[in-house]
Amino acid sequence: MNHKCEITDLEFRNRENGSYQRTENAGMIVQPCGKFRWDVTITDSKRPHTTYLFYDRGQIRGTCDCRGFKYQHGPCAHLWAIWRAAEFGTAKISKLEDAIGGEPCCPMCGQIPPEAEVP
Repeated sequence: MNHKCEITDLEFRNRENGSYQRTENAGMIVQPCGKFRWDVTITDSKRPHTTYLFYDRGQIRGTCDCRGFKYQHGPCAHLWAIWRAAEFGTAKISKLEDAIGGEPCCPMCGQIPPEAEVP
């Protein structure tokens, strides 16, 4: 099975990067749309972006439909916005294994990622 979703392992350590700084300098609107999905608007942009952020076996993983996520290494401003909202206590980042009974599948498409398949 070929898994095509762009779910990436993430680290939220570098607060000096432009994505984090953007969340410091502009307002953020973080709207939950399910257990793993948010629509996030940074007030200096024109539209919300769809993001997924969750813990998968202890690792923080996620994706965003913005160009910043596609072209940079690390979290975009929209993922930082969710992370910061969780730090402030206004969002909860869920564990993938809790929501799906321990089955390792993608919350975006439902497929089992190749690294989780058992031969």
